[in-house]
Amino acid sequence: MTPSIAIPGFSECRVRFLPTRQTKWFSPFRTFLERQVELLDDLVYTRPDGSQCVIPKGTVSDGPSFPVFLAWLCPSRLRVMEAGIYHDHLCRILKKDIAWADGEFRQALVSQGVPRYVAYRCYLGLRLAAYIHYR
Repeated sequence: MTPSIAIPGFSECRVRFLPTRQTKWFSPFRTFLERQVELLDDLVYTRPDGSQCVIPKGTVSDGPSFPVFLAWLCPSRLRVMEAGIYHDHLCRILKKDIAWADGEFRQALVSQGVPRYVAYRCYLGLRLAAYIHYR
């Protein structure tokens, strides 16, 4: 019997955009496109080791959040929506260690076809934000 090989990636992601909040001020440090989404179906992520994480239908997330002044360095927010939802799920719902969740986000980006150097740049941004936030 030959072992099966797991291909990392996400199932189809169906979301609906929730109404936007009113922004009263602008800052280059605000997150890019502060629009939240709600999952219409379960989202399944298959990790490189073959295990799966199921993010339940109805989960609300802001997807990947990039500071406005760094958004041009990062991939399109809609292209990597699944990885952002997965990261939010790990941090907010499952209360996993933030450093571990950031590494998972990097792996998820690569599974979505983002070049490794771009995924690493996004990972470093998350680690910097965590350092500033939890100092």
